[in-house]
Amino acid sequence: MVSKSATSFEVREQGGGVSNVGFDYRVVAKRKGYERVRLADVTESQNRLMSGAKALTEHPGQPRPMGLRRLQPGETR
Repeated sequence: MVSKSATSFEVREQGGGVSNVGFDYRVVAKRKGYERVRLADVTESQNRLMSGAKALTEHPGQPRPMGLRRLQPGETR
């Protein structure tokens, strides 16, 4: 990067090169007024949800978690 400002930046290849490689970048920022806000940690609820879904496939004869049940032949939702 040869220069940058609040609204732009400039990138040049080193050594006056003539390569044909791509250039990519990612902008990461925090929304003004929300700098200290964090997303809620949902790790445990996601783990419970995934273990419930896993139970549906691993134990076909067992009761279903979260009130789910297997549809009978010919039955629709």
